[in-house]
Amino acid sequence: MFNHKQDMANAFSISNNRQKDVMVAGNGWVFFNCSPGGLSYYHQNTDIKSQHVFTDERGKSFGGYISAIATKDNNIYYMGTSDGLMRWERSRNRTQFINFKRTDGSDLFKNEEVQGVVIDNEDRVWAATTTQGSLF
Repeated sequence: MFNHKQDMANAFSISNNRQKDVMVAGNGWVFFNCSPGGLSYYHQNTDIKSQHVFTDERGKSFGGYISAIATKDNNIYYMGTSDGLMRWERSRNRTQFINFKRTDGSDLFKNEEVQGVVIDNEDRVWAATTTQGSLF
């Protein structure tokens, strides 16, 4: 049995003691959705690692509230956030903020929380939003 708790003096502790969600991915990876502290993860008995800020190639950043997480390959993760949908490639620490446009050209995820994310058997990513329904 393991009891992971936040320890401010230990950089390898969990982001905070309030976890919204836990996901066990294959090959021993475990992910804790530590809202609002970002994402903490570890592989079996190794030190916990945390990702507090996600930044894309253009310099856009997100840090904080993650409401959902999904993966199929233990490397590419889709995360629902208070600001939309995010794709994170763990092995390269690369982030992509995913957005969809409405027919009028406005951003669908602007000020929209994605509360649930799943990947189906055809590798389609489904996102459940606060007010815009489910999307893929």
